Amino acid sequence: MAFLDATGLRRSEVRDALVRDVLVDEEQVYVHVRRGKGGKERWVPVLPGREALVLQVVQGRAPDEHIFAQLPKHLDIHAYRRRYAQTYYQHLSGRPLPPGSGRLPRGAVDHEAVRVVSRALGHNREDVVLTYYLR
Repeated sequence: MAFLDATGLRRSEVRDALVRDVLVDEEQVYVHVRRGKGGKERWVPVLPGREALVLQVVQGRAPDEHIFAQLPKHLDIHAYRRRYAQTYYQHLSGRPLPPGSGRLPRGAVDHEAVRVVSRALGHNREDVVLTYYLR
């Protein structure tokens, strides 16, 4: 569960992730999604402060081994993705989450942080992140 919180991966992406897909670049840890939704490749940053947890999951294991042999079907993967998006947005922007309903007041959203979160989730659309993940 903590791995899902730290990465925000989709169910199929977690299922397909191999140990070799967890990479350290300088001080940032990433999970390489080789084939996400629509067959797209992306690098997902692990949430700051949770890098050690992700590295611990893969430490000492064979590179071609799946990180998780199976995932319980009852897991609400979207809830983990939402929590990832909210935490990552707050980290990047230094702001609270946008209001949960109504029109967004001018300046209530850090649009650059929303774009970064959107790319990490594999959407590349601000409206999707604002509608389904941050509000």
